[in-house]
Amino acid sequence: MMKMFILFVLTAFLFSSCEATDTVSLCRGTKCEEVKSYGLLNEEAKRDDVVYEVSAFSVIASVILAETVVFPVWLIGWYAYKPIKLKAIKGETTK
Repeated sequence: MMKMFILFVLTAFLFSSCEATDTVSLCRGTKCEEVKSYGLLNEEAKRDDVVYEVSAFSVIASVILAETVVFPVWLIGWYAYKPIKLKAIKGETTK
């Protein structure tokens, strides 16, 4: 049983490296910027000129690892929303 639990935790750690990136590079024209993910505990990192969406990985991993308490707080607290794109500026055309 203990081997199964260790295998489960190691698998969760391996999957966590797939999407839980701290920054995403977003570009507008020739200007590119690094935008950080944010969560419920660091909402000051949210930018008004960026469109965010809920990170499905953070939600699913938090539900699976709910018994650990630490991982759900960490994932939802700092990585709940991931940046998708920059908001369009009025008068700007998008491709």
